[in-house]
Amino acid sequence: MYSFCSVERTTQESRGFSHERFKIGSAELDIDGILPDGSTEAVFRKGAWAFDI
Repeated sequence: MYSFCSVERTTQESRGFSHERFKIGSAELDIDGILPDGSTEAVFRKGAWAFDI
């Protein structure tokens, strides 16, 4: 938990020592985002980001 998430916790109580990484999707996964005008934009293509982040 981040210290700004809870006013009842001290900074020491809010610090964590673990960091988790995970992957989503597979080589078959395609994700498109829908923009406010209704058009779509590629987010994931074949399990990889469709743009540089």
